[in-house]
Amino acid sequence: MHTTNTNRRRPVIRNGEAIQMATPPFWRRYLHVLVVGFLLVLFTTLLFPISSLVSPLATPRVGDMASEDVVAPFSIPIKRNRAELELMRDSALKSVPVVFRYDQHIADSVADECRRFFVALEAQQRDTLPWDNLPLAFPHLAIPRELQRVDSTQRATASAALKTALAQVYRFGVLRNLNQLPLSQSRTASILSGQTETLVRREHLLESQAALEILKRNLSTALADSTLISAFYELSRQWLVPNLILDLRTTESRTKMALNSIPLNKGVILKDDYIVRAGERISQRHLDGLRSLAEARMTSEDDDTFGQTLIPVTARVLFLIGLFVGFSIALNLARPGILHDRQAVWALAALYTFQIIFVYLVFFRWEVSEYLLPVTVATMLATILISLRVGLVFAVFFALVLGVLSGFDFGPVFLVVCVGTVSALAVQDVSKRYHFYRPMLFVVVVYVVIISLLEALRFAEPGAILQRVGYGVLNGVLAPIITIGLLPIFESAFRLTTDLTLLELADMNHPLLRRLSVAAPGTYHHSIIVANLCEAAAESVGANPLLARVGAYFHDIGKTEKPEYFVENQMGRKNKHEELAPSMSALILSAHVKLGSEMAREARLPAVIIDHIEQHHGTTLMAYFYRKAEEQAGHQIPDNDFRYPGPKPKLKETAILMMADTTEAVSRTLEDPRPNRMRSAIHQVITDKFTAGQLSDCPLTLKDLSHIEDAFVHLLLGAFHSRIKYPEQEEEAKKKKASILG
Repeated sequence: MHTTNTNRRRPVIRNGEAIQMATPPFWRRYLHVLVVGFLLVLFTTLLFPISSLVSPLATPRVGDMASEDVVAPFSIPIKRNRAELELMRDSALKSVPVVFRYDQHIADSVADECRRFFVALEAQQRDTLPWDNLPLAFPHLAIPRELQRVDSTQRATASAALKTALAQVYRFGVLRNLNQLPLSQSRTASILSGQTETLVRREHLLESQAALEILKRNLSTALADSTLISAFYELSRQWLVPNLILDLRTTESRTKMALNSIPLNKGVILKDDYIVRAGERISQRHLDGLRSLAEARMTSEDDDTFGQTLIPVTARVLFLIGLFVGFSIALNLARPGILHDRQAVWALAALYTFQIIFVYLVFFRWEVSEYLLPVTVATMLATILISLRVGLVFAVFFALVLGVLSGFDFGPVFLVVCVGTVSALAVQDVSKRYHFYRPMLFVVVVYVVIISLLEALRFAEPGAILQRVGYGVLNGVLAPIITIGLLPIFESAFRLTTDLTLLELADMNHPLLRRLSVAAPGTYHHSIIVANLCEAAAESVGANPLLARVGAYFHDIGKTEKPEYFVENQMGRKNKHEELAPSMSALILSAHVKLGSEMAREARLPAVIIDHIEQHHGTTLMAYFYRKAEEQAGHQIPDNDFRYPGPKPKLKETAILMMADTTEAVSRTLEDPRPNRMRSAIHQVITDKFTAGQLSDCPLTLKDLSHIEDAFVHLLLGAFHSRIKYPEQEEEAKKKKASILG
């Protein structure tokens, strides 16, 4: 897929010509590259643990065969790996219950008030206490009137049922709401009551609502009258008060103690003991020993050990610097001038950062298989956003960086080079969203083949090979999907235009094109013909035909402001320029470039399309009005006011547009467009542009100009082909000829 940066620095134009600025020193020209490279090397060095840099270069994997004996130079504590520590941490958290304080005073108060109420109710039934005085004795209670007709048997039964229920619910206490408790992995709760601590399962803790259900159930069992059941239930609702209070401080303290008690070491290797013997199959125990040796060397205060740590760290930093320097050189060879393109440089830096963060997460945080590393995402994005060559260079560069970070293991390097190359080739001409199924298929196939070969050479078990192949298949399927999701973000953030964006702009229903078709139909038709010429010529010289076509669609949108001043829109009407001074006519003609550029910016068109608008006339002289002005002045005058503002074309596509624009206009003036006349006219247009220096800033060669001429001739001859004359037309032509000869 072809893409173009949309934020190029434009030359200074004075008097219609680009001013040759003094070349700044090397460090200033490439300052942004040096800054980006330094930041990325620093970020990579600081992101990864130092222990990963000082570990043995050929650190094996579980299941590999040890190539040499490794002996402990001193006693080494065997560190637990991250997975083991996480398991022990989970186990410790599950062993710490949530702690509650049991408030006995609340439970006693509720039981005492229940007893006093039934004593008062008994006194009321004996007429020793008037009913109206009962609410006065319990002012905080709303006493149901239905209790006034309770007899002694019902009162005794209800009293016994409520006392039993309250004793049951307050046995372990009552919570207000179980959902408000802090999350905990433990399934138990600890209830502290004085000096006593009781462990209960969390599901046995009672919420207020569950406790009320127990009270209601006991009343329903004891009483038959539903009215009295409801009355006593409403009364008991007011008595029930939660008495379990969360002791968050004690819970957190016990959690910290449990976590701090986890042993970081799981053994020790004594001095002169073998960590692994040559020919042994590497187990997790061997791998833990090798890692512990690397960490012990890093943390040792011995001078010699410090040197052993500093040397590999420095060496790998220098490796990274060397890789970045080589990457910069390779980038400039793959796409000359890319290092001056700040947006492209920052885009590649962002892709590298995105990729390196995933390396860190996969290798050191998640500790999952390296085959789940989405190494193709950045390669595909680099290819789509910039070019195929840049994508291929990025794939090789990142493979080498990954080799440095993974202990110079050849396996990841080989895998990344293979899948990166295939993914870049598969997306080089992606122009529709569904085209991403192709890289998905190709990358999956490469993953399956390469992983199978690598794991077979490592003598991995068939089950392990199948599992790792599954990781590769999952990676190959997800990577294009992630690429589709990230592509619009990178396009917008770094102002890079892809073919996918150009296809959207190629829709003739775009508001600017619709406006052009209504306001300036002649210009609109002219733009379509020019777009056909540009597309054919771009294909012939290896430029981007889609970019050439879309740029041609929009190149004359500035003519919508004053369409009647342009000959293709006059349609037989009087030429308005006959009433204007030549300088004013030149000003109106040149203004359509500036107006078109402003309209494109307001519509948020990509800057590469704005380049087509601004560069399609370059600094060409408006010869007709210039000669007319000279005739009126009677002497030679400066041509500054009769040149388009420029700049000159910088891209192949904008240069092709310049030639196609003039060629289409000239072809309409030919009365007899025979092949030789058509070719002669087109050749003259291209020659004039070349000799006037309008093509000096673009990368077109003389051979390219010849191909462009052939493409123009072929297309225009097809458009102006001759037709068969019917007998009536032939007779009319003879009469006309006879009248002319007279």
